[in-house]
Amino acid sequence: MYVPPADLSDALVADALLRGWGIRCGRIAYAAVGYGSHHWTVTTPGGARYFVTADALGADGERLAVLRAAMTTAISLRDRAGLEFVVAPIPARDGQPLTVVAGQDRGADRAPSGGYAVTVFPHLDAAEWPADGPPGPALTMLARLHAATPVAEQHARRDDLAIQARPDLAAALESLDGGWDAGPFSAGCRELLAATATELRHRLAAYDRLATACRRGAQPWVITHGEPKPDNMLRTAGGPALIDWDTVLLAPAARDLWWLTGSPSGAVDRMVVQDYRRRTGREVPLDDLELYRQRWELTDIALFVRLLRHPHRRDADTEIAWAALQGYLGAPLPGVDGRPI
Repeated sequence: MYVPPADLSDALVADALLRGWGIRCGRIAYAAVGYGSHHWTVTTPGGARYFVTADALGADGERLAVLRAAMTTAISLRDRAGLEFVVAPIPARDGQPLTVVAGQDRGADRAPSGGYAVTVFPHLDAAEWPADGPPGPALTMLARLHAATPVAEQHARRDDLAIQARPDLAAALESLDGGWDAGPFSAGCRELLAATATELRHRLAAYDRLATACRRGAQPWVITHGEPKPDNMLRTAGGPALIDWDTVLLAPAARDLWWLTGSPSGAVDRMVVQDYRRRTGREVPLDDLELYRQRWELTDIALFVRLLRHPHRRDADTEIAWAALQGYLGAPLPGVDGRPI
């Protein structure tokens, strides 16, 4: 996230590192990178460096269970399967892959009721992966990852193929007649959703058909990263590295492979599938690639609608959400308040 959490200060993060890992902070700085988690860079008085992540938790414990399973799976892939490209967390002193920190109380409308899960990673001296780089190195990593399924599957959760925040999107589609005024982008969000509601309903129905076919598929599911996109890949002196393992799940191989196909194209999809089959002997239905391509967009749409329909402020994160929603659903609507800067 680009905006630091209002209820999790640098001091609270530093205290969690000292209690959980015995890491004493000499310098701690918020890192405005990515979208979804909060990040800090930490340097100890002795010069050791770490990358720290905090994820907001819900009251029901589900998010915590998901994160714990994912991080435990990543550690298993690195340590037991020998996948050197897996940037897994550093276990805390109690052996757990993360620790929970309660946020400062800022009222029920501001503080996540479940606190935050804090995870510590080694700091990597690395370069960004080129966005237009060849798919070969990524495909090599993914083939090795999928082959490690027997080692790590005991820890991983299964993909339920659900669209995150779909109930929120469904409720929004049924509430288009009234005015939305919860925040600066609410009115624009309502108008954009109203203009595309019919198309969205068709896309959701088409997704459900693809998901049904996928569940009936004959291919075994494998350990998948979930988001092997260029900004989750790094170039290090020791070779490629893959970060952000909070999305790891047992799933069809297409959950990873669609990221290597770029824009929807039957020719590109077939090329990636054929290369993957040569490496692994595993078949990947082209419809599964489309399933995950659609799921990514529909999940983003649902999450952004949920954010912008409810009380929010105008900041870097909500501006990104509004701009992305316009990109998914069409061009900006002239005359609608709440345009991004």
